[in-house]
Amino acid sequence: MGGQSSTVITCTISNLLARCKERGYTLDEVRPCIVSEDGDSITVDETHAAYPHVRSGPGAELKSLLKDWLGIESTPTCSCNAMANKMNKLGVEWSESADGLAEILAVMKREHGRRKSILPWSDTAASMLVRLACRRARARLA
Repeated sequence: MGGQSSTVITCTISNLLARCKERGYTLDEVRPCIVSEDGDSITVDETHAAYPHVRSGPGAELKSLLKDWLGIESTPTCSCNAMANKMNKLGVEWSESADGLAEILAVMKREHGRRKSILPWSDTAASMLVRLACRRARARLA
């Protein structure tokens, strides 16, 4: 039988939740990598596509900038993770394009409003953060 072999690990659900939070995933996103559950003990396949691997790309860079510079973190109910995943998947070129940037800024502005931030919204500042995230992602690929 050919193909990639799987690597399974056993941990607690709280360990997996911590890994998800650390890497910007929700439990629903990673649930397909769970091979079995026995109470609080679970077995997960680390090679499964749904496993919460460290993400890279402009979305991961933007999330890092928002967290490190402004203390803004994604939550399980926000659309931040889905947008970051889309940015990572479609890459720097899409994220910097007029259509991509408009979509990213729309999500950021909507989340800004939902969080009732004390910081005023600025399309210019948000665009600069997205462009910086893209430069950082491009530099990591070089």
